Parts: sequence; C-alpha cells; structure tokens
Amino acid sequence: MPNVILLRTPAESPSDPYEAALHGASLNAFSIPVLETSFVNLPHLQSLISDGPQCGTFAGVIITSKRSCEAWTAAVKSLFASLLRDDDVSRTKLKASLGWSSHYST
Repeated sequence: MPNVILLRTPAESPSDPYEAALHGASLNAFSIPVLETSFVNLPHLQSLISDGPQCGTFAGVIITSKRSCEAWTAAVKSLFASLLRDDDVSRTKLKASLGWSSHYST
C-alpha cells in the first residue's frame, strides 16, 4: 500500500478517523505530530519534498493544520531559494523543472 504523511496529532480515540479513512482507501497513513511552532525537522521534510513522488515512498501529503501548512511552506520556500541563488545553472534547472520558456523573466 502507498504511504501518506499526515502532519497532525492523531486522535486519542481507539481509531483515528483520518487514518481509518485512508486505510479504507488502501493507503498507509503516518501521523507526524506538530507539537511546537518552531520547525525542527525542516531538512528532513525538504528531503521528502525534493525526492518527490518519483521516489515511490509516499503517494501524497495531507496537511490539516495551520502550523503544518507553515512548515510545508517554509520547506518549499527554502528549496526554491537554494535553486534561485545567483547561479545560472540553478536558475536553468529551476526553469526547466517548471517548464518555463526563455521569454519569462528571472
């Protein structure tokens, strides 16, 4: 079964409704609790995002809280910032990955 990350604290009831619904859809759900507003595992999240769906480990991500959304956004912004350095090779890679043609500004 494909894996799905849930950036949230699982319900304390016997069966978490999100995990149960995903299991019913033939998906393995993994809840990662968001305990603080500080981001302590951004490099790991960036690595998962960078690997993308082609790595075959996760089929999707469900974000169910504001803080989880902020962590996702911070990770993505950091990845883009690393590609947007004043480096022509990185800019070319970014443009190619986004399908941008040469008529877009940098």
